[in-house]
Amino acid sequence: MGLFDFVKKRKEKPLSIGKKANILKSLSTEDTNQTIGYEKDRYKANQLIEMWVNADKSKKTIVVNDIEIEQYVPQFEKLIQSFWMNISEIDNKVQRFCIEKHEGSNQDLKNYIVELSWVSLAENLVELGYWGKYVNIELRAICKCKAEHWDIDEIYYQ
Repeated sequence: MGLFDFVKKRKEKPLSIGKKANILKSLSTEDTNQTIGYEKDRYKANQLIEMWVNADKSKKTIVVNDIEIEQYVPQFEKLIQSFWMNISEIDNKVQRFCIEKHEGSNQDLKNYIVELSWVSLAENLVELGYWGKYVNIELRAICKCKAEHWDIDEIYYQ
């Protein structure tokens, strides 16, 4: 199913969340066969924590799985490990936000797909910087940890 077919089908009948995710997963570009859309649970917490533990934290910017961690100081160790444990849930919420923005527009889905590029740390707060996977866009998500529960306080395209 091409993107035009998806848009046509979308206009015919509203989709449930489950069907929407399946259709978005099946969209692909003709030239690269890459999936465009919602990739649920694309980050594996255990792998990221292992990479984090083994990372050289003496540098100003620490890179874990192509994600740059900025402003790390040892007092944020518990915060960042808690973040890594919840990254899939947080990222899934970001992706759902992107899909909802796409559905309210008449633009190509590619204009809304983002990947996590950097993380900036502060006391009980993590700012996430996402860059467009296909087009030059930037999205920010401000996440806060309260009583060991993560939530996105603010999310917006730049």
